[in-house]
Amino acid sequence: MYDRIKRCINILNKIKPDWTKNIKWRCLDLQNPYWCILGQIFGNYDKGLKAFKNGGYDDLTPWLYGVSLKHDEINEKNWNELHDCWIDVLKIILPKEKKWTHKKKPRHKRKRVKWTV
Repeated sequence: MYDRIKRCINILNKIKPDWTKNIKWRCLDLQNPYWCILGQIFGNYDKGLKAFKNGGYDDLTPWLYGVSLKHDEINEKNWNELHDCWIDVLKIILPKEKKWTHKKKPRHKRKRVKWTV
């Protein structure tokens, strides 16, 4: 899976060098045409494939580039594996401002109201 993702990143770096700015890793959903990698970068999955084609990648087979799975690979386990691989790679290449820390919001204490009867 990592080889496929590497191919995709090489293409993205050529056709849209600032592609990482558009990635919201917490929303990544490879089965959703709008929240998959291409969807987040180009608006939806189909527009992303067209951008690849316009960039000179006419023979694009989406599964070769880690943006989809082969027909015989489609199952929940493989989708989860592909998703996890993308997250691993994004952890390395995303700019620091998009890193993986979760800042917890401070919990506000509720004021206790005394009820009198």
